[in-house]
Amino acid sequence: MSVSTAESTLRQIERDVTRARNKKDNADADVAKYETAITKKENEISKCKNASLLKTKMSQLKSLKDKRDKAKREAVDAGQKLTRLIDKQSKAEATLRREQQREVERASQELYSTIDELSSVVEDQRTIEDEEEGETVNLPTIFASYNRSSGSDFVEALEKKMEGKAHVVSDKKDLQSWGSFTEFMRSIRDRDFAVLVITDSYLKSLPCMYEVSQIMRERDWMDRVMLAVLDKSVYENKIQYVLYWNDKSKELDARVQEANDQLVFLALKDEIEKTRSVCYEISTFMDFVADRNNPSVFTVLEEIEKRVSESVPIQAPASLAQLTLEKPAENDLSEMSKTLLLRAFNARGTIEIKNTVVGYHVSFDKDEDIYPTDNRMRAEIEDAIEQLEGMSLIKRDNGNNGTKYILTKKGYQAGEK
Repeated sequence: MSVSTAESTLRQIERDVTRARNKKDNADADVAKYETAITKKENEISKCKNASLLKTKMSQLKSLKDKRDKAKREAVDAGQKLTRLIDKQSKAEATLRREQQREVERASQELYSTIDELSSVVEDQRTIEDEEEGETVNLPTIFASYNRSSGSDFVEALEKKMEGKAHVVSDKKDLQSWGSFTEFMRSIRDRDFAVLVITDSYLKSLPCMYEVSQIMRERDWMDRVMLAVLDKSVYENKIQYVLYWNDKSKELDARVQEANDQLVFLALKDEIEKTRSVCYEISTFMDFVADRNNPSVFTVLEEIEKRVSESVPIQAPASLAQLTLEKPAENDLSEMSKTLLLRAFNARGTIEIKNTVVGYHVSFDKDEDIYPTDNRMRAEIEDAIEQLEGMSLIKRDNGNNGTKYILTKKGYQAGEK
């Protein structure tokens, strides 16, 4: 199935869900209407003294009850159909994600093939002259993480200070129209440095703190982060911010449980995941802020300039012939990859990634689930899955919405070792 077909199927199911929901709502409204009419008619009958008129009203009451019972049956049928459609919608969404991933993988393979072909042509023809003169030095990149209401002026000053010395990446000038805020926030991990402009509004902003949770996934994040603390009161309010984000997470969980509706969970899923990411890291991050010898607001720009100027410039390849694609070695499994492989081997040979109301976790048949304690552990799990799949030790089970993996023959052989 192609991505366009999967998208078309999902859109049709979404329209069916809307129609089914409207039909159920209308049936429920009819039931309520007939219940009211029945109550009114029963009151009339209790007061009626005329035998002929009483017979007429009893006939009318029977007709109303028949209509009410029919409306109830329609409401039940519509509710069951809506439940089936919602389940079908969830599966269609999973199918779309799976097809999108396959398309990305196919495009990647085509790109790798193109690079190999171009590299071969360059090397065979020997047409590149003076490669040393062709070398370029890229400016270091600095991701500016800030709250617009309290940090915009500082970021503008930072851009002026670093002009010609580093490229300052900010959402105002680098996030393209119709670009994804989430993908832009995740790109903080790809930058050489990150300057976090710390204020009270920054520490209470989900987009800002989600950026923090992303950079904290990197093993060397403490060496790449520079703090610009504009509000000194944050040093004394660690508990306030920890409680703030815990309350936010509990509030979202309560909304989902109160609604008891899969659609509500799907609507809030992204916000719930991001808020949980922040909850995992807020205490560690506040300890990090308090532990750093942060420059004052009067000297922080000069200190940032000094720090960046001491960094090693990134050398760009002089030719396509220098491009190489690294492939994982089979004897170079990470510790998390070994853990997942062994747990699956000792169970029924399956690894299932789940993201439910209780949170992100890894499930094994006949074994305890793994719940990440923080974002770094979640990143290690995701990297391990990618490594195991890339080395053909596990393969995706397409019958389980793309979230379940099974050991291959090669994976069982590795597990025995």
